[in-house]
Amino acid sequence: MTSEPRSTQSTVLVVEDDPVLNRLLTRQLAKAGHAVGSADTWAGARQRLPALQPDLVLLDMKLPDSADFVPLRELAARVPVVMLTAYGNVTQAVEAMRLGAADYLVKPVDLEELERVVQRALDHRRDHGPDPSPVAPPDSLVLTGEPTLEAIEREYLGRLLAKYGGNRRQVAEALGVSERTAYRMLERHGYRNPGER
Repeated sequence: MTSEPRSTQSTVLVVEDDPVLNRLLTRQLAKAGHAVGSADTWAGARQRLPALQPDLVLLDMKLPDSADFVPLRELAARVPVVMLTAYGNVTQAVEAMRLGAADYLVKPVDLEELERVVQRALDHRRDHGPDPSPVAPPDSLVLTGEPTLEAIEREYLGRLLAKYGGNRRQVAEALGVSERTAYRMLERHGYRNPGER
């Protein structure tokens, strides 16, 4: 039995209310070899879901016609969901991960990162089946069991520290908060020394 190319006819639904970003994401994913549909509201997305049967949904965190995590809660049991969140909105992003999101991307979206995150989520679904919560890849923020938001935040901060070699100023920039706020967050989670994990 021969294996298919990684990107062969995976279907992605882009749900983003910013028309420029929606077009950009749709075009980039199509260029990467995916079949792509799009919607700019949650109502529009729900209408498209039955016919499109997407393998993955790229979902804006804030849509004009949805509240909180209603779309994510409805989708996560059926299909991998990658959340799109505004720069610095880390608390909501980690909560989305806790609720079953496969991953998230921070706006403005880096197009190379978009392709990596989408492909990783699709590969994970292909390898593990439709259940969105099997063992996560090692660089994912999904923790085993029922992690608290505090545990997810601590894990995320630790990964940022590792990524930036303990540089707390860069961690603050990545979080979109002041250095003082970042230091407080790090101290609260026990990261007292730059290299401490």
